Order: sequence, then structure tokens, then C-alpha cells
Amino acid sequence: MKKKALVLVDDEVLALKGIYALKNSGYKVSVLTKKESVALKHCRCVSSFCLLPAEISNHALLEKIRSYRADIIFPADIDSAGQLYELSLLEPNLPFFPCSSGELLDALDNKNSFVSLLESHGIKCPKSVLLFPPFSESDKTLEEIGFPLVAKDLYGECGRGVSFINSREEFDRYIAGEVSHGRNDPVQIQEFIVGEIFGLNICAVNGVICSWSVYKKLDEDTILFMDRFDICSAISKLISDLKYSGLANFDLMVSKDGVYFIECNPRVWYTIQADRFLGLNHIEVGISNRVSPVEAGNTAKITGTYVFPKKSLKMLINPMSVWKLNYPSLRGALEVVSDPVMQLTKIFRESFGKY
Repeated sequence: MKKKALVLVDDEVLALKGIYALKNSGYKVSVLTKKESVALKHCRCVSSFCLLPAEISNHALLEKIRSYRADIIFPADIDSAGQLYELSLLEPNLPFFPCSSGELLDALDNKNSFVSLLESHGIKCPKSVLLFPPFSESDKTLEEIGFPLVAKDLYGECGRGVSFINSREEFDRYIAGEVSHGRNDPVQIQEFIVGEIFGLNICAVNGVICSWSVYKKLDEDTILFMDRFDICSAISKLISDLKYSGLANFDLMVSKDGVYFIECNPRVWYTIQADRFLGLNHIEVGISNRVSPVEAGNTAKITGTYVFPKKSLKMLINPMSVWKLNYPSLRGALEVVSDPVMQLTKIFRESFGKY
């Protein structure tokens, strides 16, 4: 009899990343969400789909969760993780995936408070200034940061809301544009660090990093994983001190002066399938370590190259390049085409600007 996984969802795109990983680990997956989702309802990996009321108390939700008798209850995104943490305080014996409080998740997700956490733990990060509307402190900011600089929203992902600025003229145009659009939230102005961009993925349980992987992009559709435990260890004290539990992805820069951490995504990340097909299922690690965490040390690492499905499928039909396609990348491409409803939904939404 298959094990049962119950997935709590707020963001359907991120949810599918977790659902595929759970299915790959042998789970029968059920979904609880407050948002209607054609993609999740008809995903081949979802056995049952339940639409919750827009307003539901923690006790009512807990009762609903109990009725599934799941072997694991998994939060697909930040909001779900924060809610599951609250539920775990009400009934700690339920098999919740390791998760942290909403307050801690927000402190990591917010780019400005993440910088404050890094500075308080002596971890290198770019110099940053928070600029508030009507952005009248521009001259002081430029004096402190200098050019080139980066302007970014406090919340965002995949580069959205990020502007690279090389001169005073560009900066003035950027500020004028934000003012003319009536922006009423602050913007983070950050020093631009010269170096190589890397990513760090982890799964932690109660402050212990149980699995990790380090990668860099070779091009827009190809990433290279490498054995860089020095990068993982650079953030381990912060994770330990915060007693962080859950998945997280970090953006960082390796320069001649050392490792600079830029931002944190304390959730399932968009490229998690690359780790999984190269042999490291972070979600499976979180489940197996949720009670008694075991430090990764040098053991939970992966190396190798992964080509994302869009490029893999093009290589697959091209006789000149198909021989370059490795097995993990091929498996990833086949997983995508085997779930057509999700892909058609995504194409439809992209066409009408819904993503």
C-alpha cells in the first residue's frame, strides 16, 4: 500500500515541484488549497484535490488534515509552511514536514531583514540601504553605495523587480519612474559585487543542515553542480542559531574577497528538480530526518550538469545534439511531457500574461 502525502498549497507552480518529488518517492498525493487550480486538479501526480473555504480556522483545518491520515503533511510554499508551523504547535504528533514560523520565514524572505540577519552573524553581504518614498535621501544613498548598484523590491523572485544601475543619470531616471508610478513601498539599494553567481540549496531540520547542493549557471538552461562545502558551511551558523527548519535556496556571489550572500528563498525553489534527477531529493531528506536530523557534512552532495526540459526537448529532436543529453536531463524532460495538462495550462497563462 502506497504511503500518503497531503500537500497544503498557496502557489500552484511551486506546489508541482514538491508534488513531483513526493510522487517520485512513492507517495500518493492529495492537495488542499484555497485557490482553484486546473493544473493541480488534473495533474497526473495528484490523486485527490480539495478546495478549502477562503476563510478557515486553524482548528477546522487541523480537523480536515486529520481526516486524510497522511504519512507526511508537506507545505508547498512560504504561506503554507508558516501555517503548518502554527498547526504543529496545536498537534505536534502529526507528521508535519519540518517547517519554521511565519515570522522567521518572512525575516529570511524579506531582502532587507535577511541582510540584517547576515550582518548580525558576521556573514558577508553587499552594502545595502533601504530607501523610502518619496526617495528624498538619494544623495546620501549614492554616497554610501556608489556605482554600479542594484535596486530591488523587498520581495521578489527570478529577477523580478531588480534593476542594475550604472550611473547617476540612470539612477535619477529609475527614481523618477518609481515616483511617477506612485510607489508607496521601500526599495533596497545594494552595492554591486563583482564575481561569479552561485546558488546554494539546503534542507534543514531544527537548525541542522541535512542536505545541500551548490551550483552555478552555465547558460540560461544549464546548471553545473559542484562540491563546494565551503559555501554551505558559510551559512551553517546562521541556520543553526535560527533553529531553521525547512527547505531554502540562497543566491550568492563568490568574489576575490570571499562569499557574499545576496538573498534567501525559504521554500521549494524553481530548479529543485535538477537536484532530484542528479540524485538528491531534498524533500525526501527532510521527511527522513524530520525527527532525528543528521548533519550533511560532506555526504549529501551532488555533482554534474543538468539541462532544463525546454532545452533538453530541443536537443532530443536534433540528431546533432541529442548525443550530448545526459540521463538526468532526459528524465527531467520526460517528466514534463508526461504531465500535459500542467504544461498546457502554463503555456496558456504565459500567453495571456498570467505568470
